[in-house]
Amino acid sequence: MKKFHESMASMKKLISKSSAEEASLLRSLAANTGLLDAVLALLLQPLKLASDKKDGGNGDKNESKDDPTRQVSLACLEWLRFFVSGSPQSQAKLFKRFPELVALLEQNMKDGVMAVAVAQTALEIVRDNMDLCLAMHQDLVAPFVNATYQQNESHVFLRFLEAIQMPGGEIIMDNQNMVMRLLVENHGLNTLLLPQETLSGEALKRHRSYLAHFLSLIGICTAGENFYTETMCQKMLSVEVP
Repeated sequence: MKKFHESMASMKKLISKSSAEEASLLRSLAANTGLLDAVLALLLQPLKLASDKKDGGNGDKNESKDDPTRQVSLACLEWLRFFVSGSPQSQAKLFKRFPELVALLEQNMKDGVMAVAVAQTALEIVRDNMDLCLAMHQDLVAPFVNATYQQNESHVFLRFLEAIQMPGGEIIMDNQNMVMRLLVENHGLNTLLLPQETLSGEALKRHRSYLAHFLSLIGICTAGENFYTETMCQKMLSVEVP
């Protein structure tokens, strides 16, 4: 395991010090020599273990936050984010495994650190990539919407939902409609906007920050004169149109 971590660190260091062309070649090397597959295998191993436990009837087990497997998963996610950053080819390679990444998010929904790390990786995979954003569908997006309710002190889930609607500044209306529909149908916008209990101090500051980011998301959902999302937003938030 130590040698594996050293291999990831060495490749990351080489890429960071290389020109764009050299970095592309190094990413291809990582994919073709099996390093990428090894990272993915380690990352997704908990999914297989959970499936095996379910099939064996042993039930679920909550892993300790200090569990070595969890620490390896976090390291793998960090490496994958570096691997895809600014590389459409690498993004396309990892997008083939996107359903498994979504399953990993669902498995770790109650673990804030892991859930955020998975979402950050998902965000880097689709960032400014029109083709991949066009390939998004409800089964891939719904878990990120659910996460905005369960992990509502982190903005990364909102940023992912923004990214798939406007890659490179170009609006994808179908994704606008999908995100708004999921937000409304699952819980309703007011559930996100109104805290369930009285807040004060740091908790109030965090909620206000989250609220600002959430309203930014709604602005992107309704951008470009999208009558469908504007109507849904007005209905849910009781906005009066003059």
